[in-house]
Amino acid sequence: MPKSIRRSKRGLGGSNASDARSTWRRVSLILLGLSLIAYRSTKNPFDSSWGTRLMSSTSLLLTDLIYEPSPPPQFSQANIARPICTEPTGGQCRVSNGPIPLSSLTNNGTNDYYTCDGRCSNHATCFFGTCMCHPGYEGPTCEDKMLIANPWYTADCPNLRDEVNTLNVNATNLGGVEFCHEGLAEHASLGTGLSYCAYLCYSNVAYGSAIVPHALWKKAQEAENNLWAKISRGNNDRYNDHFQGFAQYKCVPRDLGHVVEFGAGPWTQIRGLLSLRPDVKVKSYTVLEPGADFYIESVASCTYKTGKLSKHPDTSNFHDFPVFVKSSLGETAMTTNLQFDTVMVSNVIEHVQNAVDFLHGIHKSLKPGGLLIFHDRYYSYPEAADKVLGRNVFHPIRLTQRFFDLFLADFDIIFNNCEGEKTIHGWKRRNGGERGYYVVARKKVPATTGVAAN
Repeated sequence: MPKSIRRSKRGLGGSNASDARSTWRRVSLILLGLSLIAYRSTKNPFDSSWGTRLMSSTSLLLTDLIYEPSPPPQFSQANIARPICTEPTGGQCRVSNGPIPLSSLTNNGTNDYYTCDGRCSNHATCFFGTCMCHPGYEGPTCEDKMLIANPWYTADCPNLRDEVNTLNVNATNLGGVEFCHEGLAEHASLGTGLSYCAYLCYSNVAYGSAIVPHALWKKAQEAENNLWAKISRGNNDRYNDHFQGFAQYKCVPRDLGHVVEFGAGPWTQIRGLLSLRPDVKVKSYTVLEPGADFYIESVASCTYKTGKLSKHPDTSNFHDFPVFVKSSLGETAMTTNLQFDTVMVSNVIEHVQNAVDFLHGIHKSLKPGGLLIFHDRYYSYPEAADKVLGRNVFHPIRLTQRFFDLFLADFDIIFNNCEGEKTIHGWKRRNGGERGYYVVARKKVPATTGVAAN
């Protein structure tokens, strides 16, 4: 299990200790098997009922008795269909020939799809029509208190002690210190005063860590901005990775219409796409980025600071379409009625405060039949991301595959590279076990509307 929660057993020593650990391993593995069986029977894809209770309890037993870290097993994907995977080199792009029926989970695009019409308890957040239990709760509507909230870290977690899972906790009271080996070490806290383990208080075995307190997100953003301010050169954010992941954007149609890019950063991803596909047409481009004002003022190489978008790789030339900059959270898209022909978002979700509102905002911002160009990575459990994201407070949002599967359920897949580990040289070089989706898809619409995919 992850090192941050391993606790020493000074009373166990010698051969007796070894025999005891061996016995408990066998018992724990039996319980793990039972918990997986229970998990498969759940009706709520984000609730594991007593299966999670067994899983959490058993994982903590293993935490105390096994010294080498080993991640929790993969969980069943109950009620969530995996998105279609396509040939990763873009050799064959799927085509939509007409209106795309919505899945049975949706409610014809109404707000009930984002609110669940009050079906969930106060201990849950609605995520595309499904009750997503807050850390420490379980059950179909998330009303049942769990004995152990997660198998990774539960000590000094304010959200697990309080009856209401508030996200307004003060930065000094976020927890994650008592049994965290890294604690406030400089490499983990990055000078923010936060413990590395604080985000684990807000994690869940089904979906990872999806929503963190505002104070935790704000500190992570400050650390991120300090890093960007020190970067004097560069004008692309891992373009080569994304070129290979999206198969040189072969499956992107020629007319993107009005485009918004969520979490564009200072350099954007649309520039990379247009450098490979100069035939692609854009009517307008909107940057939706909470750090946009900071980047324009403090990052010399920001590619939209002039009011136009510079080209790649020659930054002295500019695209001729109009550029609009909104220095706002992606989550705020839920509160507006603006819709676009194309939404682009690449490797952003690890930087957000609320992954649920972020993905809801993406879905709501896209016109029926509109185009989604999307990439992000998933992890089997939160600390599995350390090899990729670093063992620090930069990236508190770390999500499982099932979380993205539910989001993608209402998109018709044109291209989806599910095997980036085989095609992306950067992933191979970093050797961090990266996994994720590179998706080009269209938002599903009710067949009765007659809206056809272009």
